[in-house]
Amino acid sequence: RQARQQRLEFIRSESDGIPHDLVQRAMAEDWNQARTSREFLRSVRARPAAVAGGNDSRAPAAHSRSSVTGITVADLQAGLLVREGFELDDKMFQRREARAVLGRTDVQAGWLTKPHTEDTSPDIRRALDEGHHHAGHSLVDICRMSLQASGRQVPHDQGDMIHRALSTASLSAVFSTSVNMQIIQAYLGVEDTTGGWTSSTDTNDFKTMERARMTKASGMKKLARGGTPNPIEFGDEIESYKLARYAGKFEICEEDIIDDRFGGMSDHTPRELGEMAAELRANLVFAILLANKNMRDGKALFHVDHRNLLANALALSGLDAMKVGMRTQTENGRNIRNAMRYLIVPEQLDFRARQLMSSAEVRNAASTSQEGTANPLQNRFQIVADPRLDNGVIDPDTGDEYAGSATSWYGAAAAGSNSIEVAYRTGTGRAPRMSTYMLPGDRYGMGWKCDLDIAAKAIDWRSMSKSVPD
Repeated sequence: RQARQQRLEFIRSESDGIPHDLVQRAMAEDWNQARTSREFLRSVRARPAAVAGGNDSRAPAAHSRSSVTGITVADLQAGLLVREGFELDDKMFQRREARAVLGRTDVQAGWLTKPHTEDTSPDIRRALDEGHHHAGHSLVDICRMSLQASGRQVPHDQGDMIHRALSTASLSAVFSTSVNMQIIQAYLGVEDTTGGWTSSTDTNDFKTMERARMTKASGMKKLARGGTPNPIEFGDEIESYKLARYAGKFEICEEDIIDDRFGGMSDHTPRELGEMAAELRANLVFAILLANKNMRDGKALFHVDHRNLLANALALSGLDAMKVGMRTQTENGRNIRNAMRYLIVPEQLDFRARQLMSSAEVRNAASTSQEGTANPLQNRFQIVADPRLDNGVIDPDTGDEYAGSATSWYGAAAAGSNSIEVAYRTGTGRAPRMSTYMLPGDRYGMGWKCDLDIAAKAIDWRSMSKSVPD
């Protein structure tokens, strides 16, 4: 990938005055430097010479960099971000996910990730100021200034100017920064209802991972006088899964630039891509709950033999039964002490759950055996409500659709208790990755591929419970 990126940069650097279709062909066929130089030189030699002293329309006029001094890629990146509604001092740019994206070489916007303080470098302060000055420019203006920022000639013809700008690394960096941040902003803006009761990890590749959970040892044995202590023996239980890549794309063409609509004609806007990427985690996790597939022992995740499948309605008595069931789980004769911390319900039970958790008193006029009215479960569990439990969910991994239930509800221990594990690929910042490409054939424009490497798996059943009253 690095070698290909270097070849593409060389093609862009040599593309000044070269026909756009030849530049596109070089990129699509991944020409090396020798072939690029040879073919581009052949193209230059084949062009008719300009008439001396004449007004040859084939020789484009240009504005040199010195004619519009000081325009930088960072200025234009800042301007387009402001135009798209971003605050340049937004703390989002310093988030792990944003840093992972902005640190990529084809974006060239690492300056955004630095804290903006009094000690901020002059170049960054300048970009922050100039961003607001450039926010009113059209996309055609940005194409022209990208050529100026890279020291390229600017043709008079608008079409030629756009075509030439699209082949430069400068315009790619300007557009990519805005597209990537729209995706990340949407990605971070989607509520994650799996946080707190699932755990996250990173893995290096797409090979099958074996997650071994060390079982509890059987405990200490009484030591006879003069005897030797017995060794403490552990077992392990293994669940396997592997990463998968989920991807989508977004494109902007010449017509979008002329119409000043940043992807207005695309089926999926950058923000929609970000939202879809963010939804993957929750879709994978809730698909595990609703699918209730078999674990390593051949029994379903929620099963009476696992002591985590109940038949109680959402009420204080049902909550108490689930809490006790999770707390009294054992392994090798030892208490696991999995304390229920989360109450996970469909949206139709959210009101009922919050009523039970918020009430300070329990009043039952029909009962004469109550010894107190205090609600022992007040604020005991954190409530998570998600419409996937009502409507069902399509498993991104298999494409299978699982029906929801408006009456079933779940309990879970806190993250780190071997419940559901979500894995990301190491080095991605647990965020989508975007890469830029030029539109193929005779189309003028560029696109961005967005992908997320993620997977989820239930590691153990003892830290989760389900109640199915219907």
